[in-house]
Amino acid sequence: MTPNQLRIVLDKLGLNNSDIATIAGVTPRQVNSWLRGVNSIPRSVVMILAALDNDQLSVEWLVEAVGREIAAEARQTQV
Repeated sequence: MTPNQLRIVLDKLGLNNSDIATIAGVTPRQVNSWLRGVNSIPRSVVMILAALDNDQLSVEWLVEAVGREIAAEARQTQV
């Protein structure tokens, strides 16, 4: 996936840099580096976006699942 293709898919899905950063578990700065072509877009991100674009995953479900994972990690660090 090229940076331009990433932009097109993000626009089509209504996602911004922060959204995809949360989903991918990276910082918005990392997403910016993908969009500028500084770093290659990880295969896992390409696969997630393809599943979202083909209605195999919903953004709502994915954000909820990621949120649960982040909450679980936070609880573990507090123990």
